[in-house]
Amino acid sequence: MPNLLEHRFAIKRITKPSNEDYISALKIYNETTPPDIKTNTNEITYWLEQNRNELPFEIMLFSLYLNNMVVGLAMLTYLKKQKTIIFEYLALQPSFRLNAVFFTYISLLQNYINDSNTDVAYYIIEINNRNKGENIDKESRLFKRLFCLENYGKINALYYSLPLGLYNHVFATSYCSIVCE
Repeated sequence: MPNLLEHRFAIKRITKPSNEDYISALKIYNETTPPDIKTNTNEITYWLEQNRNELPFEIMLFSLYLNNMVVGLAMLTYLKKQKTIIFEYLALQPSFRLNAVFFTYISLLQNYINDSNTDVAYYIIEINNRNKGENIDKESRLFKRLFCLENYGKINALYYSLPLGLYNHVFATSYCSIVCE
């Protein structure tokens, strides 16, 4: 049909570093995520290789596809005991960083979680709230806006940032207030 325009969005769970397209997705993450909030890619690979049954959490990585081309990487963490999913990263190539594309991937990720019968009580989105919200990085501003549009709630809480690295045992403490505007 000459008047037809379509796009095919897809996600694929990455379960080991040797999965097809893992390196391509990781490269997009590495190139687009601000350095001050980025987890070292070697550490992501390390946790991906660990035995999921022995850990109190599970790292869930996904390659993001648009028209059969890798355009990004999503990383979620599932805290088993708390039944909580944390949206860690949703990295997309710059040309695909549009609200409609982000919303589609968020929806696909939630559908995957529901279809996999993962028992979830809470979804959490980590928003950087440096200097009481006065110095929020571009990624956090975007996530705040997107998830507010998806009717996620707000929380005012003392928040302990988990260490990003295998050898980084310092916990950062801040008071965060996420307000949907």
